[in-house]
Amino acid sequence: MKILIALMVLCSLLLGCSGTRKYWTKENLDPKQYRKDESYCREQARSSEYKSEDIYKQCMFSMGYIYVEEKEERR
Repeated sequence: MKILIALMVLCSLLLGCSGTRKYWTKENLDPKQYRKDESYCREQARSSEYKSEDIYKQCMFSMGYIYVEEKEERR
C-alpha cells in the first residue's frame, strides 16, 4: 500500500511539473477532421514495421499539421 501511495505522489509531481503543453494543430482546424486524420495516422503507425512514433509524426505532417510545444510559465 505504501508503494502505491508513493507511486501516485511521484506521478502527480512529475505531471504537475512538466510545464510544457504539446499538441497538433493546423490552419482552419476542424475537430471532426482532426479525429479522423489522427486515427488514420495512428493506424498507419501501428501497422508499420518502422518506428511507430516517426511514422505517426510523418503522417500528421503530411496532412498539414504542425506539432507545437509551448512552455508554460510558472506563477
